[in-house]
Amino acid sequence: MTFISYAQNFEDVMLWRALQNIDCGFYLDVGANDPEVDSVTKAFYDRGWRGINIEPVAQWFERLQQARPRDVNLQVAAGAGPGSITLYELPKTGLSTTSEETAVGHEAALGFSKIERTVAVETVTSICERFHVAPIHFLKIDVEGTEATVLQGIDFSIVRPWIIVIEATRPLTQTQDHERWESIVLAGNYEFVYFDGLNRFYVSAEHRDLAQHFKWPPNVFDGFELSGIASQPFCKAILARAAAEAASCVADQQQLVTLAEERAVEQEHSLTVAEKRAEQADTVAQREQQRANMAEGQVLAGQIRIAELSGDLQHWQSRAGAFEVEVNALRNSWSWRVTATLRWVAGGLFVQRLPVSRQPKPRLTAATAIERPVAAAMRVV
Repeated sequence: MTFISYAQNFEDVMLWRALQNIDCGFYLDVGANDPEVDSVTKAFYDRGWRGINIEPVAQWFERLQQARPRDVNLQVAAGAGPGSITLYELPKTGLSTTSEETAVGHEAALGFSKIERTVAVETVTSICERFHVAPIHFLKIDVEGTEATVLQGIDFSIVRPWIIVIEATRPLTQTQDHERWESIVLAGNYEFVYFDGLNRFYVSAEHRDLAQHFKWPPNVFDGFELSGIASQPFCKAILARAAAEAASCVADQQQLVTLAEERAVEQEHSLTVAEKRAEQADTVAQREQQRANMAEGQVLAGQIRIAELSGDLQHWQSRAGAFEVEVNALRNSWSWRVTATLRWVAGGLFVQRLPVSRQPKPRLTAATAIERPVAAAMRVV
């Protein structure tokens, strides 16, 4: 797992080089400030460590409370003894201090306006005793010019951090001022091992073997990466590049959104056309259905008519059969056989003649004179 550095001057890289074999270690951060930006302890917290963060400024304390639930976060100032003190707060910066001289200097040089607040003071020793802290793998002190006061409140016979990191220059300058307080550390049986241009590192006599890790500054063999959120100039460059890439990405995304909107309009138009076609097709289908219903009605009417004609046919077939029976009965009757000779004679007498208008007028003879009475008699018979 690559080590991500969040500290301002690679303090966390140097500490990790010496303490990377410690699982779930413990730290004490005096002047913790933001839980991420320029934080010496952020990388350790992410790897399962925990500790005590001392931060009197409300803004940073609230951020610590949210970001560090495993840690003990105290909104107090560390000092030589218990009580209260005036805090000169410079909002939205890491320059707040209990040193009036330092605060006035920041106002004059940087144009800040300080806010004076009264805060509680506790010693580092009393805090460690209250929370039964042991061991402390490293102690970091960054209190903007009042490091000596903090060290005066540490009993090094009780509180024994393995490594101590202390800001050793006057605020916002390269002027070293460790002479004011270094004797306290050395008297506590600590050895100076490294100066990084901003901080001085000390190793306890019990862990003098750790001094070997401070022979050289952070380098490629430490295998770390920058978080990009520290206040180093190159981190600012990283942020600027990231912002430019983000802006480019936003522009690309906006272009994609525009294209998507155009396609959506086209799709909506196509959908409208499809809906109209569907409506037309539905209308045609309704008409065809009506025609089909009419044809079905006509077929049904035809079937009914066929059934009626079939009934009529059966009726007339029945009538024809009855007539045939009557005719056969008549032909087989005694009277029909008796009158057969008479019908034969009558047939001979009633010969089909031409219409009267086309026949020549008959000449009255003896035969015709006899034929007419006989024919009349035959009709009577």
